[in-house]
Amino acid sequence: MVLIEQHPAIVDQLYVELGISADSILVDAAARQDFLTRFVARTGELVPDLLFVAAIVARRKGGLLPKTGRAGSDGG
Repeated sequence: MVLIEQHPAIVDQLYVELGISADSILVDAAARQDFLTRFVARTGELVPDLLFVAAIVARRKGGLLPKTGRAGSDGG
């Protein structure tokens, strides 16, 4: 997804700050909305929530998300 590719540092920062797994963002609507709201606030870019989550999951599967320090987390 182009918006994710343009703002990987912001996505990574939010991922670590929120401390939530990519899979949880997919299934938890409130967490997903929180993540997306913070992303929009920092970038000014609007993106459909499920496309946003798909891009985050793709980054996780590609090993591109940072380590969060949480034991057993899918990001590291």
